[in-house]
Amino acid sequence: MTGWALRDAGFRREGLLRGWQQVGDRRRDMAVYALLNTDGPVDGRAVTAH
Repeated sequence: MTGWALRDAGFRREGLLRGWQQVGDRRRDMAVYALLNTDGPVDGRAVTAH
């Protein structure tokens, strides 16, 4: 998923892992997103809990 899709789904960007993953012959940065059951609604939408 892209960062935009994750944010639209209510996930929040929490960090950046610099040089985290090898892709081909290059090291790439990876963004970290998370969603907790305790996070409040995003843009007026409810967060569902399981």
